[in-house]
Amino acid sequence: MESLPWEFCFEVKFYPTAPSSLNDDHARYNLFLQLKNDVCTGRLPATIETHATLGSLVAQAEFGDAKPTAEYEQYLRTTKFAPQQSDQLIEMIAQKHKEHK
Repeated sequence: MESLPWEFCFEVKFYPTAPSSLNDDHARYNLFLQLKNDVCTGRLPATIETHATLGSLVAQAEFGDAKPTAEYEQYLRTTKFAPQQSDQLIEMIAQKHKEHK
C-alpha cells in the first residue's frame, strides 16, 4: 500500500452560479480543472458544438493564440476535449480558436 501513488482530487458538490464570485485564484483554477474533467469524461453532457467552444477556450487559455505549427497540431490531437474525440471536433476547435484574440 505504501508504494502506491497518492491521488488527490478537488471536487465541489455544487457549481457556483457565478464563478467570478470565487475570490481565490486557486479555487477558480481548481473549479476550472473539475469542470474540464467533468465535460471531457461525459459526467456533464454537452453537444459537439459546446465541446468545440469549450475546447477552443481551453486551447486559448493554455496555448495562447492559434498558430498553425506542428506543436499546435500535436496539442490539438493529444489534448482530451470530449469523451468521444473526432477529427470533426478537432477541426471545429481549431476554427473557433482562430476567432479568439
